[in-house]
Amino acid sequence: MATLKELHDLVHVLDKNEKKFITISMDALAGKARDRYKKAFHNINEQLDFDAEKLKRKLGRDVVGMSVSEANNYVYDFICKTIVGYQPGKKLGYTNQLKLIELFVNRKLFAAAHKHLQKLIPELEEHSSFSLIQRAHELQEIITISYGPVNSDYNFREKFFKERIAATEMQRQNIDFLYLNFRFFQLLKSEGLPRTAHQAKKYLEIWQEPLLHIPIADIHDRTIKIYYILRGALMSVLMMPGADDEIRKHLKDFRQRMKNMKLPLAEIDLLDLLLSNMGAASEINWSELQQIKVRTKELLHDVPIQSVHQRTMAKLIIVELTFYLRKGNFAEGIKYMDLIIKPKERQLWKDAPLAYMIPFTCARIHYLNNDPDKALDYLLMIQDQEKVMRPYFLISYRFLFLLCHYRLKNFQFLDSAITSLTRSLNKLDKMYAPEKAMLQFLRHAGHTDKIGHHLQKLSTSLNAYKSDPYHQIFFEFGDYSDWLKST
Repeated sequence: MATLKELHDLVHVLDKNEKKFITISMDALAGKARDRYKKAFHNINEQLDFDAEKLKRKLGRDVVGMSVSEANNYVYDFICKTIVGYQPGKKLGYTNQLKLIELFVNRKLFAAAHKHLQKLIPELEEHSSFSLIQRAHELQEIITISYGPVNSDYNFREKFFKERIAATEMQRQNIDFLYLNFRFFQLLKSEGLPRTAHQAKKYLEIWQEPLLHIPIADIHDRTIKIYYILRGALMSVLMMPGADDEIRKHLKDFRQRMKNMKLPLAEIDLLDLLLSNMGAASEINWSELQQIKVRTKELLHDVPIQSVHQRTMAKLIIVELTFYLRKGNFAEGIKYMDLIIKPKERQLWKDAPLAYMIPFTCARIHYLNNDPDKALDYLLMIQDQEKVMRPYFLISYRFLFLLCHYRLKNFQFLDSAITSLTRSLNKLDKMYAPEKAMLQFLRHAGHTDKIGHHLQKLSTSLNAYKSDPYHQIFFEFGDYSDWLKST
């Protein structure tokens, strides 16, 4: 049975039109149920903040011959059943069209069911989910068995089975790729990016799956985005030569293949992968970046999801700031950051999952521009987001904090910065050579008169590891060599 809290939550997630439809449906009821349901619905809708005792007293006045819990459950069931049948606009949604066809089949109106299904299946194959297509084919099979005119049409039956086999194969391929994608992200979560050849071998096992190397022509349209993104992500993680060019080729192929279909979100996901690789590269092609920026803004016009807009804008800004950072063009970078940090522009990216990387990149630019005071201002701007920061990002962030305090001679805050960074390193599941070198430095960093000497030793140690591809993740968010040179 539904609880009173569940009933309250259900009523308050409905929009204005849905509530109006439910009220009209209640008016159509007969007997005492009509008034009781309407009063219950009105009382619950009126109480914005859930108060169980107050609501029980109100609802209990209109219940006769049954318990309040039982009455509440009837109202809950009525709302659920009513809202399932609600569809705004004139045309029934695909799910409800299938329900209508199922009703025809159950009432043995096979001619009407067959007629509706023949119009619906082509639409489902182009626009809808695999589960709805499979259900449509199941209903067609029942009609084929039960309805004489269709049963005796062998040409139709042969065509139907070929279509059903094709749909099943398409669904199986999609499930196989979704499983590979799951394995990749499960490995990413459990192991992180590979820091040793042994860890890289686990990613290589996924890459060697035959499914990832079948001809593109054999990949169905519904699966092609997963195929391209998974291949590109694996090539990037395994640091394969030409990974960027392969991702660009995937993007070009996708656009060509889907040129007659509007799939803005799929293309944005592919562009997002390309931007991630560009941001991690030693050099960024400014011209290409601007082309991506223009194309992304065009695509966003057709995407109503605000979180996608925020995420995409944040990624573009991060890569543009990184371009100024890589080029050492700090003056232009500061002009750009002064623009994007304004309240109106900030609204476009501030709620993105990695939005904290924007102020941090601004801090990096200011620090290398010999302005640790301004760099510290940007670091403080994201201090309240430390709990959601990626582990290796947090290390870079807290180390830059330490350097800013050291250069500004804020020795009263230095001990706190050293302690915070030490804790971040000790929380890592595994520590490799660069992390151990950092921890070794922190053990001696408490002596302010000798910290300069130990920073030089740290610089020497980190430079020895910088060229090792398995340590790239440590250096991804930190300009350690340049920071330590300017300290």
